[in-house]
Amino acid sequence: MGKNTQLINKFKNASLKLQKSRILKILVLSGILLSRGQLNSDLSAEEPHTQPIENIIPNPEINIVCENEDKEIAQNLKNLLLDIEDDNEISKSLIKTLEENNITFEITDENDSYSGSYIIGENKIIIPKNTITNTLQNDTETINSFKRTITHETIHMLQDKKGIFNDAKQMSPLDCSIIYTMAELDAICKSYIATDNSWNTNSAFECFKNITSCLDIYSKQGAYIGKSNTYNKNLSLDDVIKKFNQAGFDDYTNITEIINTIKEKIRPEIMAEIQVMNKEYLEKEKTKNIIIAKNFEKE
Repeated sequence: MGKNTQLINKFKNASLKLQKSRILKILVLSGILLSRGQLNSDLSAEEPHTQPIENIIPNPEINIVCENEDKEIAQNLKNLLLDIEDDNEISKSLIKTLEENNITFEITDENDSYSGSYIIGENKIIIPKNTITNTLQNDTETINSFKRTITHETIHMLQDKKGIFNDAKQMSPLDCSIIYTMAELDAICKSYIATDNSWNTNSAFECFKNITSCLDIYSKQGAYIGKSNTYNKNLSLDDVIKKFNQAGFDDYTNITEIINTIKEKIRPEIMAEIQVMNKEYLEKEKTKNIIIAKNFEKE
């Protein structure tokens, strides 16, 4: 009986150490996200919802719009946002930035492919109604997932307000791809930090860099956006990456390492595609500059 008690105590102590282990947490969280394969896009550059909507809860601080039939869901969303604001100082600060930037939450039709999406340049976060109704079940993990969703999309909003996406579209396909991939990693990292104070910015990035190969949609999106816009050679990738630093979170400590990590961990076949696109783009820009220079000499 004494030996059994000792074994039980040893097992409990070992379990406790594992629960507190950052390495174990990194492996588990990375595994969960990697098991999801290709993540669904939560960054949109186009308007997703065109039906007439009514401002059900006019409020200069938290503005929520929806169809009239979803009035109760809108009220529930407002209450959930207020609950998040009371969680901790980071959450309070992030909700305040939503208010300061006059961000609108739009409740949309049920959708299981994503839980929320920030619309670049539109001052809008869309939330499918089932994201809210599922959260009201009061399951701890579901509530934490909702909080991460709100934090995640708020971080995307702050990225947008800092001009990160505007900068990215003036860069080469490769650099723009790195920025878009980093934008998603940054939002994932900070959403976990805001809901679990055992993380800091660099330890979270160290964990989630391993899911870069799942972010094909963001890497490709960035490459095609860079390919489709005018090149600004004066924009530095290092300087744009530094814009991801946000008050309330520790700064990223090694920008060069971050850039190299993303390059290394984008799926090889996707990186090969981006590299070809990047080479063609830069050659075209070089030719264009030569033509401009010759025309200038003629004048």
